[in-house]
Amino acid sequence: MTNSTLTRYVLTVFYYLLPNLANFGFIGEASHGRIAPLGMVLRLTVYGVVYIGLLLSATTMIFQRRNFK
Repeated sequence: MTNSTLTRYVLTVFYYLLPNLANFGFIGEASHGRIAPLGMVLRLTVYGVVYIGLLLSATTMIFQRRNFK
């Protein structure tokens, strides 16, 4: 929706770096009294674990060389 190439590039980078938390909402299923499908729950569990693992790895790499004394 913007004509700026830089803005479009920055927003695309943020789109792929930040987690899509809307995937974790089971509002549709819950509002109709249905249980979330097991495949969806497993896929989102793996997505969350991988994302947290990547964040912890990046944090470890950043703070590994720091001296906090």
